[in-house]
Amino acid sequence: MQKDDIIADVGTAEGIWALNNAEKAGKIYLFESNRAWIKALKNTFKQWKDKIVIVNKYVSNIDDDNNVTLDNFFKGKRIDFIKTYIEGMEIKLLEGGRDVLANNINLRLLLCAYHSKNDAADLKELLQNNDFKAEYSKGYMLFIYDEKLEKPYIRRGLVMGMKSV
Repeated sequence: MQKDDIIADVGTAEGIWALNNAEKAGKIYLFESNRAWIKALKNTFKQWKDKIVIVNKYVSNIDDDNNVTLDNFFKGKRIDFIKTYIEGMEIKLLEGGRDVLANNINLRLLLCAYHSKNDAADLKELLQNNDFKAEYSKGYMLFIYDEKLEKPYIRRGLVMGMKSV
């Protein structure tokens, strides 16, 4: 994070990541689809109400009553940093953000990459195909809690991307 960055915290939940960056950010868009978090987010971020926008929608590759694409939401707006934790829907988010990826020269991304066995590689490739330097976080995560989870159970946690123009 850099001072005065415009950031999107997609999959905000309780807002810990955004809260850690609230003082430094120029503006923060909190995308949280679960209505149960909205009241808590409003209370948590009330001292920064001038620079916080709470959006109660999924960020995806479609626009409708429950979903919004990055391209439509950020059309004509600057975005510097995107953090995602959206239960394995990061690819769809990036598909709905092709213009955002192409047109924001200082864009940095932090993408959750462990929900599906190929997420890390697919996200890294997608970023690289859009002129981003991409790398994995150090270390791995071990998953043994979900009976539907496919092997490998040890996966990369995050993919980080930075525009490489």
